[in-house]
Amino acid sequence: MKIDLPLYPVLNEELLELIDVNLENIEFKFHKKIKVKNRETISIEKIEVEDNLSSVIEINGPSVTWDVAYDNLIINQKLYIKNPKLLFGDYGLAESGAKIGIGFVWYSRESKQRGAKHISSFSSNDSVISEAFEVSFEPGQLRGNLHYEIILFIDEIDESRSSYLANEYGTVLGNIYSVELVLEGNSSSFPIVSIEDDNQPLWTLYCNWGDLSDLFEDSVRLRLNFNHKDYALLNVESKKYNDEFFKQIMINVVAIIIQTAFDKNEIELVEETEYFQPGTMGSLIKYYLETHQVKYDTPTDIFSSVMRSIWR
Repeated sequence: MKIDLPLYPVLNEELLELIDVNLENIEFKFHKKIKVKNRETISIEKIEVEDNLSSVIEINGPSVTWDVAYDNLIINQKLYIKNPKLLFGDYGLAESGAKIGIGFVWYSRESKQRGAKHISSFSSNDSVISEAFEVSFEPGQLRGNLHYEIILFIDEIDESRSSYLANEYGTVLGNIYSVELVLEGNSSSFPIVSIEDDNQPLWTLYCNWGDLSDLFEDSVRLRLNFNHKDYALLNVESKKYNDEFFKQIMINVVAIIIQTAFDKNEIELVEETEYFQPGTMGSLIKYYLETHQVKYDTPTDIFSSVMRSIWR
């Protein structure tokens, strides 16, 4: 068995409690296009979550009118460290003349992406740390889950000292906060299945529901044909994966669902109904109508408005 032991002191629960870290006003937002007096403008919408200080936060579903595929994500957070001086010197983590940086590091396995952002830095002369920061992700940049941490690291070394303390630029001293954001859950992800059929096209859509209270996972399903020669274009694990091509398919899928609801004379009922149970066809259609601001006078209007929204 191999055990990796740090060669220098790192942040532990006892020291974390002593420096008294507080995280407040963690907010998740996105930009939404709206019309005001026949003019299109952009508003900042807040995404409501049940517990914004939990270690796992779900950000999905028609109830928040936000879609990871088509909307951006903005994370706003405030950080306070009441006793930062305790992080320096013989009983701390860094030399007295060094500077400690605060960083935002993130990764998304499903997106095959990772990144980092420098927030600020402080020294032993600072009595209290108060930082507000913002991190943004573009529409369609993320998939699945997003994990991020707020870390402390050596941002500036103390050239006059050399001891058992970390004193090399970039050395990570530990994290003061970490969270897993669930971006695609049962309430927001579209049911997609793979089939294997040499005689079928690359994709087909099953679309059949009896009532708006029917579960959408039982009523609509995008079928991707594994045996088709172009399947790699839709396989996120493939180097040939084409996100633009997948978006084009989803434009057709959303348009077909809305057109079906229109043909069933359900659009007006959806718009008049204030609340549908999450996971139902009513909630899905209402979500699409509000998110994409769909015009449905003609099939062309439906397709065009969905396309403008998805490609914005």
